[in-house]
Amino acid sequence: MFKSRKWNLILITPGLAGLIIFWIIPLIAQVYYSFTAYFDHKFTGLDNMVQLFRNKIFLMSMKNTLFLTIILVVVTIILSFILAYWIWTSKLSKQLISFIVVPIIIPTTVVSFTWELIFGNSTGINSLINGLGFNSVNFQSNALVVVQVTFLYMWKYIGLGTIILISSFETTQRELSEVYYLDSKKVLGRIRHVIIPQIIPKIVFLLYILFMFSFNISQDITTLWGSYPPNNLYTLQNFINNNFMKLNYEMTSSAANIIVVFACLVIFVLSGIERRYQYD
Repeated sequence: MFKSRKWNLILITPGLAGLIIFWIIPLIAQVYYSFTAYFDHKFTGLDNMVQLFRNKIFLMSMKNTLFLTIILVVVTIILSFILAYWIWTSKLSKQLISFIVVPIIIPTTVVSFTWELIFGNSTGINSLINGLGFNSVNFQSNALVVVQVTFLYMWKYIGLGTIILISSFETTQRELSEVYYLDSKKVLGRIRHVIIPQIIPKIVFLLYILFMFSFNISQDITTLWGSYPPNNLYTLQNFINNNFMKLNYEMTSSAANIIVVFACLVIFVLSGIERRYQYD
């Protein structure tokens, strides 16, 4: 028994040390700096947070982050559900399922280079438009850049969502689903009343994943448009990175705390939904 505990402790020590060094200590330091003046080491209370919420750029970045998170997650999970249901009911080849998950492993630099070729001013879609005798479309306008980012996120993660949902469909009672469909002949009713109630915990799990991945979209935005992207795409991560480069650690830490609180609230809500339907 003692040897077992000793070996368990030895095995978890590297992971635990990494967690403490790279996560817990920086998190504590982040909270500390958000309540102090970094260079003077003076306690400032909520002054940093007050200044943060008076910053118009921060408010814009927070609004953009909320908007993009909702749009990216909702659009991706809806389309993943439609694609998963189609593959599940049509019994398509598993090779197709393997193919649609490939985009998630493609490096960001490759994706950004491909995106520039597709949406460039004189390449891709615009080269076809010019060939037909029409003027080029400005894909860098505020409205179209949001569409580009949504499509990029959807393209990268719709395969992952589809695979998770297909595996969820396989756990449902197919006989009950088929009987309902034979009686009513309503596909939407079959999905709403039979399939979805059985897979809500899996849908919540997928929401967890898509929500966390939605924060990674800032990497693609920075790669495509630099540290100062169009206003519609300026997220909290861009605000944090730019303030960090300016050595404005108070604003950086305070904004990071907002992200932590936001993420905790979302996880708390999703956990409540998951627990409710697990026990129903």
